[in-house]
Amino acid sequence: MRPRIRTWTLLLIAAIGFMAALFWVRANPTQEKDPLTESQETVEHVFGMTIARESGPSGGLAIEVVDAKGPAAAVGMEVGDRVMAVGDESVWHAYQFIQAVNRRASSSPALSLLVEREGAYRVIVFRNSGELPLPGEEEGHHH
Repeated sequence: MRPRIRTWTLLLIAAIGFMAALFWVRANPTQEKDPLTESQETVEHVFGMTIARESGPSGGLAIEVVDAKGPAAAVGMEVGDRVMAVGDESVWHAYQFIQAVNRRASSSPALSLLVEREGAYRVIVFRNSGELPLPGEEEGHHH
């Protein structure tokens, strides 16, 4: 006659399996990008510039890198400039910048940025004439 496996033994084996699965899940979390990083990547792709994730103490998003062949360089953006606003909306972080761009891009042929450079403020205008791939559009498809 075979010995029977007792109920408590099965429960113990199930509990050990559950704990092993729980530890594995905790040790291997899914890697989701945060909205600020995704927004920074979108700005880099669309405008050819890298902006800070969040504003500094004096406000505005600092331009950290400008691609010499990108749209930002073509309109005169420089490293060290600070984007203070998109249109009439102040921007304090990269995600907010992209949201403001998206709101304006659908309704306007131009996108204006209020930029501070060495204490002087200027408006820089990106023309939405098809050469600027706007967020959410597929490559090669423009309005």
